[in-house]
Amino acid sequence: MVKNRDDFKDYQVLGANLQNIMGGFGSFTLIASKFLLEEGIGTADEMMMVQFKPDGWYPLDRFLRVFDRIHAEFGNFTLRQVGVHVPKNAVFPPQVTDLLSAFKTMDMGYYMNHGYKGQPLFNPDTGEMKEGIGHYKPTVGAVANRITVESTTSYPCPFEEGMVTALAQRFKPTAIVTHDKSNCRSRNGSSCVYSVSWK
Repeated sequence: MVKNRDDFKDYQVLGANLQNIMGGFGSFTLIASKFLLEEGIGTADEMMMVQFKPDGWYPLDRFLRVFDRIHAEFGNFTLRQVGVHVPKNAVFPPQVTDLLSAFKTMDMGYYMNHGYKGQPLFNPDTGEMKEGIGHYKPTVGAVANRITVESTTSYPCPFEEGMVTALAQRFKPTAIVTHDKSNCRSRNGSSCVYSVSWK
């Protein structure tokens, strides 16, 4: 079930991550920039485009509200396209050599890019992970060439579906993703499940 946005007021998202996500808005960048600035995220440059400090922390509750506004104004397609953009420029550690290891790294990267009261939620040196923002949990299915990714985060489903699709296609170009809406968070379910299959 999606938490109330106010539940995340002590959590933050890293500026470098925000900049990467902004790149996915394409022709909607100016509108997304306007929404971010109106929610008090980032600063405006001389062209009134939002700017972030790469190592700065920005309020997660406000960022999630921007997603809500984008969804209300432009629908699922735009959010999905933003999600597709995110993994395209991601740099993976050397141990990521296949799709399953990439999806396992997805959760770690998610926690490294989010913080609580200005501290990252994951410390790669100690392996310590603080909870509070949900997870991405990949599972290898009984059927060949299939992985499911369960999400308990509060990011919108179309955005995540786009991310999962783009990440899968980096390693398996024929991959397709289906979103099981029976227990979807947008319907007050506890999680969203994305089924990834390829030839």
